[in-house]
Amino acid sequence: MERSGYDHEILTAGIDVLCHNVNEYLRSLKCFKETSSETKRCQSTIATNLRELEDGGRRQQMSTYQYETAKCQLKVQLMECDIGVWKNKCSDSVAGLKNEFECNVLPSSCKNNRNLQNSLQQTCAIQKFARQLRSGSSKRFSLTSVMMTILSASIVLLVL
Repeated sequence: MERSGYDHEILTAGIDVLCHNVNEYLRSLKCFKETSSETKRCQSTIATNLRELEDGGRRQQMSTYQYETAKCQLKVQLMECDIGVWKNKCSDSVAGLKNEFECNVLPSSCKNNRNLQNSLQQTCAIQKFARQLRSGSSKRFSLTSVMMTILSASIVLLVL
């Protein structure tokens, strides 16, 4: 399962962020309902850069570490571009939740990459998550949270 990119701990960390912030997550659905042209541009640029990395990696015979570092750099760039767009479209609390979620689901190979630490310390700084702005974020367990956890686990099982 690891080869398929499935990482249970990472997935659980992402689900936990959403389950502990159900009200903000539900509010965020309105904001994220439509993808903006700026977000599409972010995704398109990164997709192009990823294709170039794959082609260049084969030609230049990059080491696995170099390739993974470059791929992780692209993921972080997409996060930064994407969050910049959503900050202009959504409330700070919603953009902060998205940022926290994205940082939590970043693969551990990227989180642990020593070449990305400066970038990650900025992009994934706790103050960028805007936790203090979230309503109800102090409620750790609620019926809605439990239901979201069960629903999320069910979706994961269906995907597998």
